[in-house]
Amino acid sequence: MPAKENKVVYGLENAHYAKLTFGENGAPTFAPPVALKGSVEFKMDPETNSVEFAADNDSQYFTEDENNGYSGTLTIANMPLSFRSDILGEVLDETDGTITELADAKFSPFALLFQFDGDETKTRHVLYYCNGSRASISSKTGKDISGVELPFKAKQLVIGDEKLIKTQTTSAESTKYNDWFKAVYVKGAQPAAG
Repeated sequence: MPAKENKVVYGLENAHYAKLTFGENGAPTFAPPVALKGSVEFKMDPETNSVEFAADNDSQYFTEDENNGYSGTLTIANMPLSFRSDILGEVLDETDGTITELADAKFSPFALLFQFDGDETKTRHVLYYCNGSRASISSKTGKDISGVELPFKAKQLVIGDEKLIKTQTTSAESTKYNDWFKAVYVKGAQPAAG
């Protein structure tokens, strides 16, 4: 029986991040996904590089578009302390109840997982290799909440012979679907969880 497909995309929810590290041999390892509560908005635009080669008296002899992943923004209600320390390199001191942003902090790559409610099935997604930037934060008097904007870039992650950028579910009736937010899904050999 063919999988039910969404006709429309709406209802962002269930955003998670999974810290990505690389072993000495370059093999990727994902930590268990951590929830990013309060998903508000998700935007993602493709990054493409056009390669053109002219020959035979300036005609367009060869053209090709390279897939350079995506650039995007995830807006959430508030940035959790875990993301700020795990990914943005801020220093959390639980003894005095502070978290400090350092000018020379090293950001960590991460996988970004999320789902869209849709009209037929809650399609689940993973972007394998994201790099985040410092978040945009704004507020004003009263309870007009605008959230926190996290800009990110998603690029390819090489695992074996595969150059992975993203994967999404096509059905809600599978073991992979049910376990989507327990560990980062990678087709074929699964990198060890960190």
